[in-house]
Amino acid sequence: MSYITPKTNFKTSDYYNYTDLNRVASNIQFMADLLRDSGYELELHPFDPDFAMNSLPYLQVINNLEENLDRLRLAIPLVPRDYLETRRWYHTDDPRHDRNPMYLDANRWEENIELLRKILVSLREDWLSCGTFFSGEDYEEQYFCGGDAL
Repeated sequence: MSYITPKTNFKTSDYYNYTDLNRVASNIQFMADLLRDSGYELELHPFDPDFAMNSLPYLQVINNLEENLDRLRLAIPLVPRDYLETRRWYHTDDPRHDRNPMYLDANRWEENIELLRKILVSLREDWLSCGTFFSGEDYEEQYFCGGDAL
């Protein structure tokens, strides 16, 4: 699975299509795989990135997307300053709660994924793997981080 460039410029007049939801789901899975490859354990809600024109997502699917984004954020040691908090969606007529995601939420999902991806890629580039470096002045007494003497 590869990373798909997010769309972060939804407007009020735009439509949110199943292909957009598939992109978000695929990118979340891509990020989770990167974290696992880096040694982080991460459990996500099942989220099939294969929506079709006739399969409208239920509110629980959107809540799972939000929860998966939050789990990604918690798994990455640095939180981007511009990261926008996740939301919880409800089946209600209460005016205090929005019932449907809007274009701002679509932008938030995509922007958060891109922010987390940039941090994770940067961390992976600077990651020092065990056994790849040593320190100290006396070469004969240096140890790799695995504990083996040189």
